[in-house]
Amino acid sequence: MNIGLVDVDGHNYPNLALMKISAWHKSKGHAVAWADMFGHFNKVYMSKVFTWTDDDPFCYDADEIERGGTGYKDYTKVLPDGIEHMMPDYSLYGLDHAMGFTTRGCIRHCPFCLVHDKEGMLHAHAEIGEFLGDFRKVVLLDNNIVASRHGIRQLEWCKDNRIAVDCNQGLDARIMCKSDSLCNLIADIPPFGTRGIRIACDQDDEIEPCHTVIQKILARDPKKRIIVYCILTDDYEDSLRRVLEWRRYGHSVAVYAPPL
Repeated sequence: MNIGLVDVDGHNYPNLALMKISAWHKSKGHAVAWADMFGHFNKVYMSKVFTWTDDDPFCYDADEIERGGTGYKDYTKVLPDGIEHMMPDYSLYGLDHAMGFTTRGCIRHCPFCLVHDKEGMLHAHAEIGEFLGDFRKVVLLDNNIVASRHGIRQLEWCKDNRIAVDCNQGLDARIMCKSDSLCNLIADIPPFGTRGIRIACDQDDEIEPCHTVIQKILARDPKKRIIVYCILTDDYEDSLRRVLEWRRYGHSVAVYAPPL
């Protein structure tokens, strides 16, 4: 079979689903390539993560085209287990690190977030070894890894084995602020290059927990770089307050403020 892949969002960030689909088809001896308009494909997979991304405008010569991903707003469509738990084909994007989920779902029901509706309550998904391969760096895409005993065990394993970790989603300070050991664990994991420790402050009730977590981490390691995620909402004063709250920490704390 000749398989074509389309990253509808573009190639600015690796599409995990496409890497797993690529790995599965290659394991079957199929030819896999980025789809173009000049060849014929037995099947084309089009994946879109972000709802604001325009759909792909091109026409492909394919016997079958399958579309999937959160960007298409079909939250019931998931990869079959046989593909979901494949080692991703990192060569697709030329990555020098691993990436994946050790947990899925979330304990929160934040009004601006679709994770709970899409994935349900927080639950164990995979051991980190399932997608780590031979890499010494990993991006964890878990939505609330510190709320899961399974997720925390994966982080402990990374610390013990000196695996550099980037927890790509904002860590839940409301949980971390209650545990010195959890803050120390996050501080002790080897840094992933210049990427910082990301914590979330998307609502007022997260401000004080974030302060507590920041202070605990910097007390453990003053050289740590922390990034506070502050979603910008229609409430201008609330958004501005959450963005400016972290100035007291100087260069130790940066702010990432994407619009809702």
